[in-house]
Amino acid sequence: MESTAKGIDLGERETLALLGFCGETQALAQVLFKVKGKKVIACAANGRAAVEYTGKNDGCPDGEYPVSSSFLELCAAAAVEGSKHVPAVVARLVLDRSGIGGAVTVVKSSGKEGSTISNPDKIEPSTQLKFKEVHDLVDFDPERKGHWFAASAKHMKPVLAIEAAANKCPATWVPAADELSPVGFIAKGEGGEWKGILRPVEVAGPGKAATNPEPEEDDDSDDDSAEARTGNLFSQSEGNAGGEKDDGVISDEEAAALAKKNGKKAPKARVKNRSQATS
Repeated sequence: MESTAKGIDLGERETLALLGFCGETQALAQVLFKVKGKKVIACAANGRAAVEYTGKNDGCPDGEYPVSSSFLELCAAAAVEGSKHVPAVVARLVLDRSGIGGAVTVVKSSGKEGSTISNPDKIEPSTQLKFKEVHDLVDFDPERKGHWFAASAKHMKPVLAIEAAANKCPATWVPAADELSPVGFIAKGEGGEWKGILRPVEVAGPGKAATNPEPEEDDDSDDDSAEARTGNLFSQSEGNAGGEKDDGVISDEEAAALAKKNGKKAPKARVKNRSQATS
């Protein structure tokens, strides 16, 4: 990923990898691009995982530019990864006065522009992702020591897409202090650095079954999505009763009650709905 005065260039695999981390609710069905100084950063989250992708900036004006996942799907379809006999084509997100107004395909080797893609889904600032919230989640120490964790293969699929986007660089996994805290991952490629987190699955022990198995999900069903069951990873939950800010933390008393229910030692100040969030 690279940004210039002409816009933000995204390859096919980069775009698909970012889409893998988008959610379905209004606040999460998007990718937020932030340009600051010499960096261009894209972030996304879906209630189970979050990612931050950092590339180089060379002339694009500083600012935050949210785009919908539906628009990025059009960009991914128009981009071409390229091969020995097929030139790579990137999707260039073009800025206008109100943000990203559309995109244009560009042959990477020659800079020749091709077809244009309109952006019908302008995102209101009140519903966009909060960059700081995503950044705080993924700002972990890559050298930290940690605990074993359990993960479902389907939840790890977006990370496999990152490996493809990062020139087959395998993701380095960074465990957390315990089996319930988000684990980190890092991968670096020619286009930049990927850094993200994934919520582990709560299990009875190493190699044992999940304590709260997820229901089977139909391909066409969105009622049982991870978001619908757990909300999101951020402090400002959608549909919070009374409009009060949800800081995502439960008290020690609530944690003790939850632990007693699950037959475990009381954890300290965990994320709300932990038993659901790790199901």
